[in-house]
Amino acid sequence: MRGLILLLTGALVVACGGGGGESEGPPTTRPDGGPRPDGEPGPDPDGGPDTAPNAEGQARLFGGREVVPVAIEIDEAGMLAFREEPRRDWLPARITVDGQVFDKVGLKLKGGRGSFRGIDQKAAFKVDLNRFDEDANLYGLKKLTFNNMIQDPTKMRERLASLAFAELGLPAARVGYAEITVNGKPYGLYAHVESIDGVFLKRHFPRGHNGNLYEGSDDQDLVLRFLDAFDQDAGKDESRDDLRHLIETLNTATPATFERDVGAIVDLDQIRRFFAAEILTGHWDGYAQLRNNYYVYRRSDTGRFVFLPWGTDQAWQRTSDAFRGPGRLFRLCMDWTVCRLPYAETVRAVADRLEAFDWAREIAALKALTEAPFERDDRTPTKPQQRLDGIAKLEQFLAEHPQRIRDSLRCLDPAADADGDGVMACAGDCNDADPTVYPGADDGCDDDRDQDCSGFTDDGPSCAPCRRVRSPRGVEFLLCHRLERYTVAVELCEEHGALLASVRDEAEHAFLRDAAFARRRASWYIGLTDRAEEGEFAWDDGADTGFTRWAPNEPNNQGGLEDCVSLRPDSDDGTWNDVYCGSYLPSICRVRL
Repeated sequence: MRGLILLLTGALVVACGGGGGESEGPPTTRPDGGPRPDGEPGPDPDGGPDTAPNAEGQARLFGGREVVPVAIEIDEAGMLAFREEPRRDWLPARITVDGQVFDKVGLKLKGGRGSFRGIDQKAAFKVDLNRFDEDANLYGLKKLTFNNMIQDPTKMRERLASLAFAELGLPAARVGYAEITVNGKPYGLYAHVESIDGVFLKRHFPRGHNGNLYEGSDDQDLVLRFLDAFDQDAGKDESRDDLRHLIETLNTATPATFERDVGAIVDLDQIRRFFAAEILTGHWDGYAQLRNNYYVYRRSDTGRFVFLPWGTDQAWQRTSDAFRGPGRLFRLCMDWTVCRLPYAETVRAVADRLEAFDWAREIAALKALTEAPFERDDRTPTKPQQRLDGIAKLEQFLAEHPQRIRDSLRCLDPAADADGDGVMACAGDCNDADPTVYPGADDGCDDDRDQDCSGFTDDGPSCAPCRRVRSPRGVEFLLCHRLERYTVAVELCEEHGALLASVRDEAEHAFLRDAAFARRRASWYIGLTDRAEEGEFAWDDGADTGFTRWAPNEPNNQGGLEDCVSLRPDSDDGTWNDVYCGSYLPSICRVRL
């Protein structure tokens, strides 16, 4: 099969070189353990942070062989401000790192839905050395990021993921360790993660570091409705015209034009390696699997976009399929043969490369390095046995995952594409006799056809996300086809003057079941949850809960994570099932009177 794929694609994919043919072979390394940018043979020509005066200091911070002491001092007003408004912006603080003192820096707390903690807990921190002094730097660094590793019992995941991406020649934040005190109180062991900023860009792209850098998170994807939601973290041009052009190019691309049109503005070799690296490192909380924790950067030298990883503290678990994930560009690459075949070769090469890496040696070194500071860390929720169990699971994942992903490679013979549209039936083409129908096709908004094989008609990016229906009693509902998590579905309903629907009697249930299943036979969110109190289900709109239509043996709160409710598609009567609120489902809204 390997030879067949190479013959069909017409070129060998160099999975561990640089993007777009600009690097050859594995990267050389620097004293700090990171790859030289773009295959550069020596120090950055424009004096980035890896030049000689800074290399030794950065090696101490990110080499993974020292735990660097960090002391943060916040005055009483600052502590009170963080307690009253934990998510507030920068406040002044004093910080000492590796013996270097900065009397006034910007400080704020950081973290996502699962990792954020307040200032009196094991808070995570961002430090802006230039907030009050534009000349301040620590070995050339202008920003510092300290992650609390709350969701990582091993205290190794981010460091190992950083090494994996670097091993594959992909730009990624370096990771070291710090032990932090705040106003003299021990806060414990932290991951010191290199900030993705202009300094980082100059290190990795010395010839192209002046482009625009966008951070994506929390379901943000390359579609127009998210254009203004991306944080722009670097670049002087704030028009977002480059990001808009990327999105519009994806909107008009077809399998036949993908390499030419998308390849002109996206480094396709780099993104294939990036996607393969996310899958092989089990980074399920990234772009491909969850549309979270990623950066897109447009290089100023080539004008093409590349992807950068972020938030890898939950890596090394869960992923099991090389082709599964909702990210838009990922999906186009997985579904369309022109990208799928070289991606499969890249996955094989990445699996081989990571399998050959000496993970056992690195894990043993990190375990020894962090053992004492971990034992002193009274703020971490991780117990010693939990850490040992987590490390054992990580080692098992590393041993088994490369072959598991190799085994998931399938559906690779383009001769199976009956209608010649560039997408095979086994890759999701729901009508392989019609070349206008395939995943990723432009779905019209008024022709009642499902050109993109989503299971919905008329649900293209330019189409209205909800369809209005009226019950025999005159109550208006919205059937929203956009697949969203529960909290986002709530927001979508509210944008249309509605709430997630309550179902008040058998007649209403029957109407909504029939209307929703006519649209698509799938699970549909309704507005019933027990998020406020476990086992006590209540309607979001406050309706009476006297009527229910639970399926047999439901609700069962499987895994202790099912707090939301959906119509169940595997029963003709559309009975209800409690589901995980993070599931991506269509939703039913009840229009407010």
